[in-house]
Amino acid sequence: MTATWDTDVDLTVEIAPGDGPFATPTWVDVSAFVRAITTSRDTSVILDEVQAGVMTVTLDNTDSRFDPNNTSGPYTPDLGVGTPIRVFAVHNSITYDLFRGFVTGWPQEYPGIADSVVVAPCVDGFRYLAMFEEELTESEELSGTRIGNLLDTVGWPAGWRDINAGSHTIAAITAEFGTALDEIRQTVLVEQGLFWIAGDGDATFRDANTRIQDRTVQATFSDDGADLSYSFPLIPHGDSQLWNKVRVTREGGTEQTASDATSITNHGQADLHLSNTLHVADGEALALADWLVSEYAEVRFSLEQLVLYPMKDPVNLWPVALGLEFWEMVNVEITPPSSSTIDVNCFVASISHEITKIGSMRWDTTLQLSADLTHGAGYWNLGTSELGTETRLGY
Repeated sequence: MTATWDTDVDLTVEIAPGDGPFATPTWVDVSAFVRAITTSRDTSVILDEVQAGVMTVTLDNTDSRFDPNNTSGPYTPDLGVGTPIRVFAVHNSITYDLFRGFVTGWPQEYPGIADSVVVAPCVDGFRYLAMFEEELTESEELSGTRIGNLLDTVGWPAGWRDINAGSHTIAAITAEFGTALDEIRQTVLVEQGLFWIAGDGDATFRDANTRIQDRTVQATFSDDGADLSYSFPLIPHGDSQLWNKVRVTREGGTEQTASDATSITNHGQADLHLSNTLHVADGEALALADWLVSEYAEVRFSLEQLVLYPMKDPVNLWPVALGLEFWEMVNVEITPPSSSTIDVNCFVASISHEITKIGSMRWDTTLQLSADLTHGAGYWNLGTSELGTETRLGY
């Protein structure tokens, strides 16, 4: 039984009691018991590394159905740690997957007399990639192949993947002890791509060319009523991603260094050192150092917060709030009270939803946006660009 959030959106929350993490789940609809949901999928400050997606679901537990210790409950004895869970919304007959992962606990709370809730924490498939720790051996191969092989090792289903082939070769590893997630992140670092768990649960990998080649603006926001509306823009300005001297040392190689003298003069030296990378040659490590300096030697524009209220403009905002994904490009126009208009393209770096029907129904979507690293300048396109005139080589 789905929950109608307003006349435009139906929300469904389902669990699969007793099913393992990679089994074909038998879903049970618990939407009628949902009081609130918060979801968050973020990238870290350091090199846009995606963090585990998390969700909290507040469930009405007045009949103790979500109490694992209730031996007569409808889900007994299958309500355990790691229970699969998924959340999706339907708007205008289109289904949008918001989260798929696993419940990591069923804590009981008693907010009032004759009232009980479970505030269930959930995490996406990063949980199992981080838990799997073995000696790993891989041949020299493209980044997409490496990630696919690591997913095979964990037992990740082939049908739960959306993996680019990759554009960089990853060095071989032999009997290297570590987690599957650590090795995937080492691969993504060399590739300068992005790896995450999508809302439908798919392990998703995009290679370095994605942000250069896929530049279609998926949504345009403005504060003058001309485009999609937003609230509470927050523009940070600082040196959290300022690096003007970068050293990269591949495993078994020698240190490679790139720097920007002008930036060092203007801002002071800001160092980034990456060690034991899985590049196949020192020249590849140097290329990464050069790339990072070219992109991070000056303070990057970003939007730390852009809040959407889709219930206020259901026709236009629901498809955007529900459909945006990592690394998709949006355009934002901000009109400061006493300076020129800011008009900038950014990539989606974080997506969170806060959904509640405690009291009045409410659905807020918050985006964090990272700078368009091309700064509006095109990269080399074979057959159309003149190298050294209007383009520059990418990594």
